[in-house]
Amino acid sequence: MNPLEGISFYDAINRLVIGLLASLWVFHFLDDLPPQSDNLYYVAVYLISCYVFGLFFSLLVDKIAECKHLGFLRIIFYKNNPKKIREIASKYNITIQDAGTSIPDYWRIYYEVQKNGLSDRVQAMETISAFMLNLCGLCFVCLILSLVTIAFKKCPCQLIWIPILSFFMVLFCSISRNYVECKIYTNILSAYKYLEEKQ
Repeated sequence: MNPLEGISFYDAINRLVIGLLASLWVFHFLDDLPPQSDNLYYVAVYLISCYVFGLFFSLLVDKIAECKHLGFLRIIFYKNNPKKIREIASKYNITIQDAGTSIPDYWRIYYEVQKNGLSDRVQAMETISAFMLNLCGLCFVCLILSLVTIAFKKCPCQLIWIPILSFFMVLFCSISRNYVECKIYTNILSAYKYLEEKQ
């Protein structure tokens, strides 16, 4: 899902939560707490700042996921999985032309299903997938920066839980996102099969 296309309530929550988590993480590394205030104006500015950062972070992760030369990071950051799409399509006897990383047949099917109003559940799952991708990206940044911090600190034992937790969060987010993405492909392709049989 393109971060600039999402305008639903859940997309806004996605960006706000990512921004809040990032800000709490920054305050933790500064050995400080987020400043607290009873002033509603201050709270509004803080939340808007978190949302803007979350949007910026979503755009950044989206650009990274579109990059073709990621190596092992392709396991975490990807837009679509052509191999998995072809695998699921074969179960429904739908032909997806092999064009390497490009999948124009799948996009034709996707928009055909969307045009016929059969993709309501897919949009919710795409929001979940986008959140998992953003959370995975945030945890990956936390993992790298915490390892760098531990390397330069005199007493790294106190911080060792941060990279361990970050690693497992990256792992769990990747597994969860892979599951959600497979559900998206299955929903799209099964809906297309239904349209084919209906005609």
